[in-house]
Amino acid sequence: MHYGISLNDAEFLELTIKLQICYEETIKFFKVHIGDLEERIREARFQITIDDYMDEQGEMLAEMNREEAYIDWLEGSYEDLGEGKW
Repeated sequence: MHYGISLNDAEFLELTIKLQICYEETIKFFKVHIGDLEERIREARFQITIDDYMDEQGEMLAEMNREEAYIDWLEGSYEDLGEGKW
């Protein structure tokens, strides 16, 4: 099932403020236990462009196609040796 949320501007602002407060309180709490937490968060943040995403997807698909071609070749080789149909 798919769900959606309809918020007016005031509700959206209220939700955003509450989420910001939760985020800040969470950071304060965990910073006590994880000394370099803020540094870790800074390092973990990144942005990916649609071009980078599409490049990654293309590389992944190309790799999958190479693997499938190799498997097809390997199966054909077994069949050529009389090992039966794969």
